[in-house]
Amino acid sequence: QITIQRLDDAYGDTGFSKEHLLVLMEQLNVPTTYTHRGRHFRGEHSLISLLYLLRKSNASQDELSRRFGGSSCGYTHVIDYMMGLILPWARKLEHPFAVEIWSECFQTFTDRIQKVASANGYDFDRGHFGCVGFIDGSIYETKTPQATTLRLAAAGFVPGNGRLESAFYTGHAKLHGMKKQAVVGPNGCFMSVQARQSANNNDLGSYNNSGLHESMSELCRDDHDGKNYYFYGDGIYRCIGLRAHVRGPFKTHGNVHPGQAHELEDRKAQNKAMGACRVAVENAFAGLKGQFQHLANWKNHSLLTNDGYNRFADKVLVAALLYNLRNLLSGNQISQQFGYTQDQLPTVHEYLDCLLSIQE
Repeated sequence: QITIQRLDDAYGDTGFSKEHLLVLMEQLNVPTTYTHRGRHFRGEHSLISLLYLLRKSNASQDELSRRFGGSSCGYTHVIDYMMGLILPWARKLEHPFAVEIWSECFQTFTDRIQKVASANGYDFDRGHFGCVGFIDGSIYETKTPQATTLRLAAAGFVPGNGRLESAFYTGHAKLHGMKKQAVVGPNGCFMSVQARQSANNNDLGSYNNSGLHESMSELCRDDHDGKNYYFYGDGIYRCIGLRAHVRGPFKTHGNVHPGQAHELEDRKAQNKAMGACRVAVENAFAGLKGQFQHLANWKNHSLLTNDGYNRFADKVLVAALLYNLRNLLSGNQISQQFGYTQDQLPTVHEYLDCLLSIQE
């Protein structure tokens, strides 16, 4: 049995207080004790082990063994068990209709974003303003993959030259990796996370593959009398069109007709105001990598096996879920920026129940 030595000291390595960890154990149905593959473990120790692994850049099962005692093999079982326990909730974040659980808050979201935009110099027409969140993509570097075409086919990637290396290589960043695209709401939570994308897919391609456009179209048609709610991103998203459910800043450079000078200044003011709001998604990405530094170290991510990309995606989804839960328990910089107080955020129990209500 693994026994964590100096347990009180270990709480500081999780990013959660002892009180909040007990809430997580209750709401995630972590058992007090359990048996996994013939070994006996304590649930509280197991949750601390997983959080410690995700929090530390260079943490491994060997590091857990040195830090807390017990065998490294035992920690392999612990991590597998805890990941399997949390994944039923975490994988709901990548469902196209994950944003649906926030649909009743869409008007509140737009009002809060509009208020911050107004404070930054531009008053949008409330009747036409429909931004409910912010979208962006991020690349996580991985080990250079080496595999046969058979493994490549099993992974679902079919590059033209039949080599796995090119399937995960991005010439823009000059590295091999996986792509994460996420939507962040003004309440500071990840509304949607897509993590099973190759790094050679740009943000627009990731959005088209995510199913978010179809889900938002259905939500707006059925639940909001056709009002065009949308996510706001960077410049790559502006080419989708005004009726799409994702937008970007206006193009403001190049030759301008003298009669359009006023319109150009107006668009610049809009870009500035929305840019001050859109920094929320950058803060969320930075917060996710800061709280769970395991994701930022390329040495922790291997694509050498057929399920390597799935293991990576699962770690990102679990980290995003834990990020959301931490926000619901104690708030974060983004929720404070948009004026949310702790009692205005849903409880952990309400949020997890809503996630499980999403139909496959």
